[in-house]
Amino acid sequence: MAIPPDTTTPSLTFLCSRFRPERYGGVEERLWHITQALSNDDVPVEVITENRGGFPETEQFGPLLSVRRIRPLDEGRLWRIYYAVKAYQWRAAAARLVSGSVIWATEPSMAVGALTVVPRRPVVFNPAACAAGMRSIWRLRPEVDSMNVPRHLIMLDRLAYRFSDAVVVSSVNVQAQFERAYGARAGAVQVVPHAVESPAVVPARASVRSRFGMASDTFCVGFVGRLDPCKDVPFLIEAVARMADRRNVRLLFVGVGPDEARIRRKAQESGLQDHVVWTGQLSELAEAYAAMDVLVLPSVYEAFGLVLLEAMVMGVPAIARASNATSVLTASSEIIPPSAGIVVPADGLAELTNALEMLQRDPATRASMGQEARRVALQWNWRDVAREYARITYVLA
Repeated sequence: MAIPPDTTTPSLTFLCSRFRPERYGGVEERLWHITQALSNDDVPVEVITENRGGFPETEQFGPLLSVRRIRPLDEGRLWRIYYAVKAYQWRAAAARLVSGSVIWATEPSMAVGALTVVPRRPVVFNPAACAAGMRSIWRLRPEVDSMNVPRHLIMLDRLAYRFSDAVVVSSVNVQAQFERAYGARAGAVQVVPHAVESPAVVPARASVRSRFGMASDTFCVGFVGRLDPCKDVPFLIEAVARMADRRNVRLLFVGVGPDEARIRRKAQESGLQDHVVWTGQLSELAEAYAAMDVLVLPSVYEAFGLVLLEAMVMGVPAIARASNATSVLTASSEIIPPSAGIVVPADGLAELTNALEMLQRDPATRASMGQEARRVALQWNWRDVAREYARITYVLA
């Protein structure tokens, strides 16, 4: 963080829907690591979040990291205009609670609310995804109903993108989605990729495989994530079903979500019901990665894809689908170099099958890819990300 020694360090306020101890997804995981790293680097940080679990209204996670929680908006009958009403709620919260010199807003409603506060502080729009990009997936793939975002959310997304003082996204993939949907903003958009930390304890492969009921010579293909239609897990199941020899193959599915019933039906229809190990939600994902020979992320929409890095740092090769800028929008090609995994075409079902068969019969390639995957994943950490956030804050403060 390049801040002159005679300058007061600017403080950050993060607006977000969830924060520790509540855990839900990638946004919360990212914010926890970044706020910890910032405060450890002597940057004052406050988090304003919704209180969805009966937690204290105020809490300290360290001398320089404070959390304030507000009552969440009850969607109820507001579902048609929920995000618009939420913008007013966050306007009031920002006016009353924010003390940081720069506001980082993780959702469009929060950014728009913060932008309307007078006097106004600089606002950084730090979205997890692009609403218009998500809706474009749903229009081409109606079965991915989780991408059917409300039109008024897209309107707020556009306003937040166009009028925030800076926009920070996790991938060129997301940047391109915003530019296609809302137009380019020269110099205002910065890409700061996510990171990963190496686990303090690496579980023994034999013990976790025994726990999951797998033999030592099993070829384990893993998936980690919310069981959501946008993950397109049936695409992975179909690829495995086409493998020439799947007798010793096991699919390790880690996660829960609304698409589980459809995924189970697909596994049964494909004759793979006895090849699938369902773990549900795990508190320690390192155990799952330790059991895998390869991780596959078959999503049709990923703003980033943090699970790819999580697998790679454990020495697990990763396979994912490339973006085609229309029906599949992913950042896989930005994360996985050819030496550390395989990026298959957006509609490359045969290519995915071929990649799995190659790794199944070639343990030496699996091992070399895994070593390179770990090396790549360790080149960038959460402290690096936090220092980029601090640099952007300093410029705006």
